[in-house]
Amino acid sequence: MEQEDTVNLTDTDTTERVARGATLLDERVPGWRSLVKPADLRMTDGSTCIVGQLSLAGAWERYLYGPYTSGLEALGLTDQEAHQHGFVTYYDGTEEMDYDGTAALTEHWIKVINNPA
Repeated sequence: MEQEDTVNLTDTDTTERVARGATLLDERVPGWRSLVKPADLRMTDGSTCIVGQLSLAGAWERYLYGPYTSGLEALGLTDQEAHQHGFVTYYDGTEEMDYDGTAALTEHWIKVINNPA
């Protein structure tokens, strides 16, 4: 699969990626919404992002690394796939944070958590 460049995310792109991530979590971590605290959600932090919070809440059996890395391993996702599922804003090999995109990503996740389909 071709590598994506870091760009400011459009609402449509962010909405689609978060929906993809929520669907994945619905399949692999039933009840995940009850394990995440929207008030504490910070997609810039590996402990308070969606995947980090799920790790710290005991969503996976194995916990060997930091919360985010352990969660990606448990979900079987690469960094690029994490981006495609709305778990990070970047995937360009540099891991430079896109803070504007991260704020939008956080807002989208909070909407999905508070308003399940």
